[in-house]
Amino acid sequence: MDNINYLYYIWLTQIKGVGPIIGQKLMDRFKSPKAIYNLTFEKLLDIEGVGAGVAKKIIESRDLTSAEAILKECNDKGIKITVIDDETFPQIVKQYTDTPIVLYYKGTLHKNLTGVAIVGSRRCTDYGKKVTVEAAEFLAKNNIPVISGMAKGIDSYAHTVCLKAGGFTVAVLGCSVDVCYPKEHSELMKKIIESGVVISEYPPHTQPKPEYFPKRNRIISNLSNKILIAEAGEKSGALITAKYAIKQKKELYVVPGDIYSKAFKGSNKLISDGAIIYLSKNQLLGTGQQANNFIESKNNIIDDNNSALEKNIIKTLSLKALTVDELVLILKISRNKLINILFSMELNNKVKIIGGKYAR
Repeated sequence: MDNINYLYYIWLTQIKGVGPIIGQKLMDRFKSPKAIYNLTFEKLLDIEGVGAGVAKKIIESRDLTSAEAILKECNDKGIKITVIDDETFPQIVKQYTDTPIVLYYKGTLHKNLTGVAIVGSRRCTDYGKKVTVEAAEFLAKNNIPVISGMAKGIDSYAHTVCLKAGGFTVAVLGCSVDVCYPKEHSELMKKIIESGVVISEYPPHTQPKPEYFPKRNRIISNLSNKILIAEAGEKSGALITAKYAIKQKKELYVVPGDIYSKAFKGSNKLISDGAIIYLSKNQLLGTGQQANNFIESKNNIIDDNNSALEKNIIKTLSLKALTVDELVLILKISRNKLINILFSMELNNKVKIIGGKYAR
């Protein structure tokens, strides 16, 4: 599709009051955003959900200046665009009425994209981490994409292990694809773009906001044929993904946890309400699919060739637990590089976090 047509799709998504549901209703009726651009006030009122206020906003928004600026920004930053009528737009997502009509991405996207979502708590237990690591590696080795939200904790473990196992991973963001959130995941984001894809419904320069993450979670569910909740407390954002999965009649698997632990209150409630108990990695395979034979990694899932620096970190932490900022001052390296190394070391159980500090 050419840039002129993309302009009208982008224009439609930027009108206040016209979300994905109304946008799709308009598209279903009038077939193209360019046709919608030229509609009369009376024609717009024929659409269910489009009242006088929304119709007026659409009429008053007949200006492509903002859309042109967004398109230029995308071209300048190497951000790709796919729209609901494109061949590259994931087919599985098209069936839902709340699907965005425009997606921005970096990496590789194709129409048959789907996979298994792994989501969970940002501050996860070692148990939740272990399940995530095993599941992500298993999926990667069986050529099943791992889908998550690039948040701290379970999400980042899922993405990282999948990449290291040679798999394809999808990160759906609650900000635009030219913004890295959290900032310390900049290296992870680069690697996902190289060997997978980062996706967002938001145009360039969109910073993360609390209300964007539940919307992000619906796309994670939309893209997935199965969802694994590795760990969820009572107020975990992963429960929002689970809610969408139930609404969309997806296969929802939940890792059972200690009934006395706050870390698993949300998880155990989902199981009580009818979610499938996750007991085996084979549950994540497609119907009739046989698992590939491979030797599971027991150690060194992450190896970033920083052995000398890791030894120095271990030696420093053997004296006492330290914060990231304290380690930066002592080791005299960049904060981002240190965070990436610490993340790898934590994943391999070489260090642990206790009360916001790293320790041996």
